[in-house]
Amino acid sequence: MIPVKLTLHNFMPYREAQISFEGIHVACLSGDNGAGKSALLDGLTWALWGKARVRRDDELITLGQREMEVDFTFDLASSLYRVIRKRKAGKRGSSLLDFQIEDEGEWRSLAESTIKDTQEKIDRTLRLDYDTFVNSAFLRQGRADEFTVKTAAERKRVLGEILGLDIWAGYEDRVKLKSRAVDESVRALDLRLEEIEVELGRRPEYEAQVEEARAEVDELGEVLQQAQEAYQEVETARAELRQVRAELAQLAERAKQTQQELETLEQERTERTNRLAEYQALLAQAAEVEAGHTAYQEALELERELGAKLTAQAELNEQRAAIEAQIAEARHELQTQHELALQRVKELEGRLPEPEVSERHNALQVQIEYLDQLRQSKEAAQADLGRLAEERAAVQAHNLALKPEMDELKERIETLEQAEADCPLCGQPLEDSERLRLVEQLQAEGKQRGDTYRSNQARLESIAEEAAGLETQIKESEPELENIGSFEVELTTLVERLRVAEEVSKAILPHRREAEKLGQKLAEEKYASKERKALTKVLTKASKLGYEPEAHQAARQTVEEGQIFAQRKTQLDAAATGQEQERAALAQLERTTRLLAERTEADRARQVEYSKSADELVRRLEKAEQVEQELAAIVQAYSCLFIAPRPYCMLRETSTSSVHRRFVSSSNCLTYRRSCRAQTFQSTCRKSSPCT
Repeated sequence: MIPVKLTLHNFMPYREAQISFEGIHVACLSGDNGAGKSALLDGLTWALWGKARVRRDDELITLGQREMEVDFTFDLASSLYRVIRKRKAGKRGSSLLDFQIEDEGEWRSLAESTIKDTQEKIDRTLRLDYDTFVNSAFLRQGRADEFTVKTAAERKRVLGEILGLDIWAGYEDRVKLKSRAVDESVRALDLRLEEIEVELGRRPEYEAQVEEARAEVDELGEVLQQAQEAYQEVETARAELRQVRAELAQLAERAKQTQQELETLEQERTERTNRLAEYQALLAQAAEVEAGHTAYQEALELERELGAKLTAQAELNEQRAAIEAQIAEARHELQTQHELALQRVKELEGRLPEPEVSERHNALQVQIEYLDQLRQSKEAAQADLGRLAEERAAVQAHNLALKPEMDELKERIETLEQAEADCPLCGQPLEDSERLRLVEQLQAEGKQRGDTYRSNQARLESIAEEAAGLETQIKESEPELENIGSFEVELTTLVERLRVAEEVSKAILPHRREAEKLGQKLAEEKYASKERKALTKVLTKASKLGYEPEAHQAARQTVEEGQIFAQRKTQLDAAATGQEQERAALAQLERTTRLLAERTEADRARQVEYSKSADELVRRLEKAEQVEQELAAIVQAYSCLFIAPRPYCMLRETSTSSVHRRFVSSSNCLTYRRSCRAQTFQSTCRKSSPCT
């Protein structure tokens, strides 16, 4: 896997970050503690495996944010892959994982239906899981010994995954499975060969049985043909009986249907007779109906005129409603623009920082200036501490050199004080005055070196006190200086927020002016002027139309009351022709009734004939069961010769025909008894001592 690009959004300290690895072969991440070096590597592992150094994914989201996203692109086996992992925090947080591959310049998703399945596909593609990665290619901060502290089995598994040794275990399992299948196949073939050898040994016995069966088939064939001919006669009689019974059923159905038709004709005759009487009664009221229908026509004409005015009134009302809707739409659009402008002003005002942000910014500046001075003091103290260490080393070296010189002077003085006439140093004669002068001179030099030694000792003590004070100062400043990095990051964030706030303040002014302008237009109703003029014209036309709802309602009532005369006029017009039609229909009903009666008599005669035929066929079928049993017995015996060895003595239970009785003789049964296996013969024969 070769990293190509890493994009972070709200991931740990990174609000927005993008890193390109193209052209980079060796890289070094350097910076202060807490600067975010390890966060970049956590972003890479969280994108690929959903794991990082924290216990919960929500701890990876930037402080103050609700969601994060990591987009990681890498090259593997000359193919470009992309992993996008998102996380939304909350009481019921949600996660999203997408795995893509570049296909002809476009990204094509390889994700499965669940995050678990998609993660398994990523692991299969990389051939690497998180534990293997952090024990081989990536050593987490503070966990460099993670591989060495694992058990032997875990180290073997990690090395196996790195070297791809698990594939050989799969090969081994497949070989073992194939070997077992081959062994089972060989054993099955050996058993089959043994069965074949046994059957081949019985070939002469089978050939003798075939010859015996052929002779029995020839003898039994003639009897079978006679039985089949008798059975065919029975089947023919049965077919004729079914046909006769079908005809009888059809005649019964026709009789039932004819009776229903007669009842229907009688009902129709009654209805038509009643209608004929109604027509005659209606024709007697012709004068009254004509007068009422004339009054109905006049009222209907008046209602049509008023209806036309109502239609015109409705059209004007529709026009007015449409114009009012346009005016309302214009007002709604203006209100929407006004609300959007106010909402934009409110959104921009909401982006302005609270006063605490500026106060925190000033406090951080003061704090950082103080810590910067403290850091400079610490660096100066460290420099002074180094200088004192050098001075202490020089003074100690000087005292070490003075010590032997002082011892040598002391020894020379003692030598001169003990000398007599000659100089103990050069061997020349030495006077007392000269000896005393040399002793005083040496004592002065010794005193001077002693004073220098004691002065150096005092300086060493002073240096120790100064060094202890400087070390105390450095130690006391370190806890305060630990927070300077986080303070600087927070100050940078606050500076950015104040800069954005200054830009927002400049952007609010035009939106406020637009909101005020739109509000003034709404208050003064300075919109849709063309539609307002059209509405005035429509209202003027409606006032001139002169539609009277009361008169229209009275005309409607008159028309409603006169509708009965319209119906009666229609009935009167139809009564003249309907009277003749009903009379002709009644005559036709009489003719149809006579024809149905004649058909009924003919069907009854045919039923008598079919009943006699059915009785004759039933008598012919009285021996049908006996014929079927005899045929079944012969067929069973005939089948035994070809299908399975079965003793013929079974036929004694089902056959009583003298023709078949000769096929159940002792000789035949004993013949097939020899060809039957003992178990089969005893289970099929019903006799305690069959065929003996």
